[in-house]
Amino acid sequence: AAIREERCDRDEAAGLTTYKTKIRRAVARFGAPPGAAELAAITRATLDAWQRHIRLADESIAVLSAVRRSARTVLVSNFDHAPHVRRVLAETGLAPLFDAVVISDDVGISKPAPEIFEIALRLAGVAAHEAIHVGDSVRDDVEGARAAGVRPVLVDRRLKSHADWEEAGPTPAPGVRRIGSLRELVEPAT
Repeated sequence: AAIREERCDRDEAAGLTTYKTKIRRAVARFGAPPGAAELAAITRATLDAWQRHIRLADESIAVLSAVRRSARTVLVSNFDHAPHVRRVLAETGLAPLFDAVVISDDVGISKPAPEIFEIALRLAGVAAHEAIHVGDSVRDDVEGARAAGVRPVLVDRRLKSHADWEEAGPTPAPGVRRIGSLRELVEPAT
């Protein structure tokens, strides 16, 4: 089946991110749309509440640092509020580990649409066959990367041992590398 282009639904005329557009529309159903200050407060509070439950994988900085020594790195993210992604990247120390960042809210296209991967490839200055895309979603990451001609690597954190691999079953598609930890990108297989 062909990958359908995914468009972000944002009110560009009002200068709103996709997330702020969704909040404004939801609140407006119960009365008047929120003002700019109220919308900003709701946005910050809800994203902060969500972020408290998200933890950076322990190996992220070490792996990205190692990869970056020999390759360009580009983050491709489906996220409805690009300023939040940039803030998290800065606060976690990840920002300098990426040569470029492509956020669906900024470009108006979401994974699995191949166009978002093509933007990342242009920014990295590499051809699709020279790149890999590492992600944790079969639909968005694996199918999207394949549609763009990029080799996908699926992160499946349930995999801790060879027995887990057998239990998890076959990879989602031929040619898809499945790993249990980001460390497997830079450490030789044992």
